[in-house]
Amino acid sequence: MQELEAVLAKMRNEEWRLLALRNADAKQRLSQAKSVLIFGDLVGLLIVVGAFVTVQRDSLRRRAIEEELRESEEKYRMLLDGVRDYAIFMMDPQGDVLSWNAGAERTKGYSAGEILGRNFACFFPPEDVRRGRPDELLRMTAASGRQEEQALRVRRDGSQFLAHVTLAALHDRAGKLRGFSEI
Repeated sequence: MQELEAVLAKMRNEEWRLLALRNADAKQRLSQAKSVLIFGDLVGLLIVVGAFVTVQRDSLRRRAIEEELRESEEKYRMLLDGVRDYAIFMMDPQGDVLSWNAGAERTKGYSAGEILGRNFACFFPPEDVRRGRPDELLRMTAASGRQEEQALRVRRDGSQFLAHVTLAALHDRAGKLRGFSEI
């Protein structure tokens, strides 16, 4: 019986020793897991802060670019509106008026609100419109890049005047026709 008790005591001691080892190993793994979680949280926080800083920087850069664009557009508008002795306007590829300066308003009699979106054929005498001269002029300008002519044009009030007109084809960087300018 004593031998059996001695074997059981030895087994119990071994179990306690193994339990102590497992507990120590579990504590070490728990400590490592906590360290990994804390490190992961810090890395995640750094990524979020980095992303926030990048978004803020990009936002500030975009605002600065937008402000430069507004200033550039304002300078362009002031330049065109300052020219009062020449009609300067832009058209889309079909000849519809897209922009209009003060000189065009003074020369042709249309305010920007009245003419924007209308086709430039309204500046031609009726017989030229019937002959298809406006479309012909756009085709020739698109083909050659520039066209000049001295011809009769019509004001808003119907009166005609002799005009020296220069049309230029406007292309984007890819070479696609984007419209025309007329001076």
